Amino acid sequence: MGLLTGDTRRETAIAWGFVVVQGVLILAVLLLPAGGLVGWFMAKARWEEGRLRARYREYGDYAARTPRFVPLWPVGADRR
Repeated sequence: MGLLTGDTRRETAIAWGFVVVQGVLILAVLLLPAGGLVGWFMAKARWEEGRLRARYREYGDYAARTPRFVPLWPVGADRR
């Protein structure tokens, strides 16, 4: 009898069920907040850039040649 195998097929299925449920819960706990943060930072960056464009005429030119979040990212790839 191994870690994820039981004496019967039912016990094995229950063990694998626990593995799947735990995996889904871990993904939900980690990925949902991370996705929310990414969305928040993208919205905040757009809002800030709108204010910068309104205040500084030349900001549009600067933003066109500079990546938004990640240095050395292809220019414009994160502005779609």
